[in-house]
Amino acid sequence: MPAKHANYWKTLLAGTLGAAAVLTPGMAYAQASGPVTAISELSDVQPTDWAFQALQSLVERYGCIAGYPDRTYRGNRAMTRFEFAAGMNACLDRINELIAAGLADKVSREDLATLQRLQEEFAAELAALRGRVDALEADVTDLKGKVFNPVTKLNAQVITAIYGSALTDDRIVDGVTVAEQDQANMTLPYRVRLNFDASFTGRDRLRIRLQARDAVTEFFDGDPGPGFGGGGGGTFTLAKLIYQFPAFNNAATIYAGISGSGVFDVFNYGTPFDALSDFADAPNSTADVPGGTMFGFRFRPGDQFRLAYSYSTRNGQRLGNGFGDSGLTGGDSAHAVELGFLPTETLELYLQFATTYLQNGDPSFLANGTSLFRGPLSVTDVSHSARVNAFSVAANWELSPRIILSGWFTTGNIDYNLPNVVPAGTIDPGDEDFNGFLFGFAFPDLFIEGAQGGVVFGQPIVTTSNDGVWDSRPFIVDVYYSFPVNEYLTLTPAAYFVSNPNGALPGDNDPTIGVGALRAVFNF
Repeated sequence: MPAKHANYWKTLLAGTLGAAAVLTPGMAYAQASGPVTAISELSDVQPTDWAFQALQSLVERYGCIAGYPDRTYRGNRAMTRFEFAAGMNACLDRINELIAAGLADKVSREDLATLQRLQEEFAAELAALRGRVDALEADVTDLKGKVFNPVTKLNAQVITAIYGSALTDDRIVDGVTVAEQDQANMTLPYRVRLNFDASFTGRDRLRIRLQARDAVTEFFDGDPGPGFGGGGGGTFTLAKLIYQFPAFNNAATIYAGISGSGVFDVFNYGTPFDALSDFADAPNSTADVPGGTMFGFRFRPGDQFRLAYSYSTRNGQRLGNGFGDSGLTGGDSAHAVELGFLPTETLELYLQFATTYLQNGDPSFLANGTSLFRGPLSVTDVSHSARVNAFSVAANWELSPRIILSGWFTTGNIDYNLPNVVPAGTIDPGDEDFNGFLFGFAFPDLFIEGAQGGVVFGQPIVTTSNDGVWDSRPFIVDVYYSFPVNEYLTLTPAAYFVSNPNGALPGDNDPTIGVGALRAVFNF
């Protein structure tokens, strides 16, 4: 080969280092950013460089130069024969493309002859390069078949708040002060969640949640408490383990959970509120059923319809003393079904039904552990079970991009059941009805983008059997304004008030509960 041609083509092919960085396995170079269409795009190539004309010719005539992501060429780097072969292969491919496209006039016979000689000279390296690429592709395919989720996503959330609470008066029962007006001090509760999301296929998800928290569940008797309330003493525990995967050509999603999972993971309806109290945080009371172990599905029969079902049980991993009062079917458990109808893009309507079996028929379970639900259960101390049937209607309606109306109404019945053998004189508690409701407005992007204001009003779940005993029912008002400080931190000044939290029983005063807080939520 004439010296001038050899030097010319070695200089030219040195310019394909960017392509070689992509094509040659095992190289630690940055990925190329794509072919360069003008020599001026390479920021570190100057007209005074000795190979400038060669590079310019290669760019303008053939377009087979690839720069680094930062649009540099790095022409002073040394290159191996394998890199040279990879670069030459890139140019050969580009020239073949030009010929196939009918642009052969851009390729001279002299160029083709030179390339042919170089191809013969580097035949061994080109063959070895193709072998290395084939081996690499085989290794990658094998690795994909063996490795479970090479990337697991971690997202974390930390919630804390400065809380203050008080009563409008001392709480007095039968002449005894059971709670002073300002007995509750300032508190600083917190909750930390770590979610690890992994996948087998890219369309499924395995979620493992670790959680630590130390937060009050209620400040006074009859208080629903904060939305992130709960004990634990700050110890991390397995709070959720649930797996979901698509089925029937993505028309359905199957859910299976063995810890911390329940109907909330399956049902579609949820309130849009970022309120302070647990009452406004829960989607609705039909869904307030035992959770822990859960099996369920979501099905989308059409664009306007949604169907969801779940079976959940509280202690699916445990056997009771009688080998029949726990496990998957013997303990507290519930069947729940939801039908959704979306007539427009701005309106969602839902019907929900849940039937729940409780080994210990304490009706306070329906009120998230508070005493808001008071039934005739106090007439007997005998262990009993209960069957709870609840029906709900719920809706989300986007009145405008800045106003959302959301709410639900729940009604149902509790049927208490005594054991077969009871002490003489035991009174059968029978059954009782209950209801409750919530509605409110959320205002997205209020004042600033990403913020949300809201007001929520409702009646907690209470029995209707005590209407002749109670002077008044409890009601809750929750107001808040949530705004982002940055992409990681959101602050929410908020307050809620509970009137007649204990039903205003005759002879007892029942002062209003007031709770205020400045809540901080960190997401990262």
